[in-house]
Amino acid sequence: MKLSPRLAALAGLVPPCGYAADIGSDHGLLPAFLLENGICRGVAVTDLSAPSLEKAKDLFRRRGLSADFAAADGLKGLSRPADAIVIAGMGGQEIIRILKADPAPARSAVLVLQPMKNARELRLFLTGNGFEITRERVAREGRRFYQMFAARAGEQTLSEAELWFGRHTENTPELSAFLDAREQKLRNDIRRAPGNLRLRAELSALCEVRTWLT
Repeated sequence: MKLSPRLAALAGLVPPCGYAADIGSDHGLLPAFLLENGICRGVAVTDLSAPSLEKAKDLFRRRGLSADFAAADGLKGLSRPADAIVIAGMGGQEIIRILKADPAPARSAVLVLQPMKNARELRLFLTGNGFEITRERVAREGRRFYQMFAARAGEQTLSEAELWFGRHTENTPELSAFLDAREQKLRNDIRRAPGNLRLRAELSALCEVRTWLT
C-alpha cells in the first residue's frame, strides 16, 4: 500500500507497538498500513462519522485485515489502552478538545498529532499539561505543508520560536520549503496589515528558527 506524503510521514512517527489507535481515521489507510507493515500488531479505527467508518471497514475487508471499529467522538471509542494514538487532519483546537475530554488514555500512549492549523496552540497546550514533544516533522503535498509531531507524558519548556515551528534538529527539504513559503506569506500579509502583532510575532519566530538550521 502506497501512502500520500502526509500519511507516510505520520506512519514514520508511530513507534512499533502492540496496539495503535487512529482517531478520526476517515478512510482507514493509515491503520491498514501500520498493520500490513508490522508496525503495530493491532489497531483501533474510530471516526465520528458512521459513513466514513464504513469506508474504513470496506478497506479492511478488501485487504483481509481486522480492527476494532467505533463510531465515536475522540477517545471515547477506545475499548482498551493504546500504545500509540494518532489524531491527524483536524484543527489544533479540536485536538486539544479531544485530549481535554479524555486525558487518561493519552497519558499512557505516544501521541502522533497533525493539526491543520493552530500548531502553536497545540504545542503550548501539550507542554503546559504534562507532555513533551519528542519528534517533529514537516510533510509536503504539492503546495501544502503539514506540521506534525510525536509527544508523550513528560516535562518540557519550549521557546516562543519552538512553539510556532517546533524544535527541529535538522533542516530537511520539506522544512526548508515550508519556512520559505511561510515567510513569503507572512511578509505579504504584514504589508497588508502592518499592525498585526500576531503576524509579526510569527515572522520573528521563523527568523529565529532559520538561525538554528544554518
